[in-house]
Amino acid sequence: MPEATALFRLDGQRALVTGAARGIGLEIARLLGELGARVALADRLPLEAARASVGAAAVSTHDIDLRDTASCEAAVGAAGAALGGLDLLVNNAGIIDHRPAHEIDDDTWSRIIDTNLTGTFRICRAAHGALAAAGTAGRGPAVVNLSSGVSKYATPNNAHYSVSKAGINHLTRLLALEWAGADVRVNAVAPTVVPTDMSAGFRADPASVAVKLAQTPLGRFASATEIAAAVAFLLAPAAAMITGQVLFVDGGCSIK
Repeated sequence: MPEATALFRLDGQRALVTGAARGIGLEIARLLGELGARVALADRLPLEAARASVGAAAVSTHDIDLRDTASCEAAVGAAGAALGGLDLLVNNAGIIDHRPAHEIDDDTWSRIIDTNLTGTFRICRAAHGALAAAGTAGRGPAVVNLSSGVSKYATPNNAHYSVSKAGINHLTRLLALEWAGADVRVNAVAPTVVPTDMSAGFRADPASVAVKLAQTPLGRFASATEIAAAVAFLLAPAAAMITGQVLFVDGGCSIK
């Protein structure tokens, strides 16, 4: 049996993190590096500051457009080449929009679904070959997709976002089933509100914040570090028997 600390280490693992320029993605990349992984960072935003923040563990940076198949394939291929293979994949990149369902036009609906859900699928599809080639039971490879608490419970003014994240949950289960034969584990983490740039619009409305906190048994929002820790756990040897699951990191919102 490995030592307890080894169960949570990622030494020598080669990881790609999308949406790594800031917020949750940057915190995930930092933590994976601290746990011993070598990390490739991907985003549409500039990555120079993120690379400096991650430090020596950051091997390469890659521009990526989740709505473009060629861009996804190029970024995954370049990351794999820079790392010398791919053991771990974190699909964190995504976008959000707040408006009532009857005000969502076709273009906005398509943009959210295509970026969040289809974009996650594009990256997973592009990474499958490299992940399957790295298969070593009990050590990796593994995928974690970022979902959301609203994938499970209905909240107003984000139908398109909620549906995209619910789709990620089921995509996670389907890929876990199909890829198990190659020892590739696939799970998802579903956070509650996290104080980042992406949630700034929501957090600017005191009434919405008060309602959300009242619905949260622990009475607070999650930190980016707490989300990163959940992702790191699902990637680690400690979670070697866990696949096809959605881990809600939401302070108990999903209990109700």
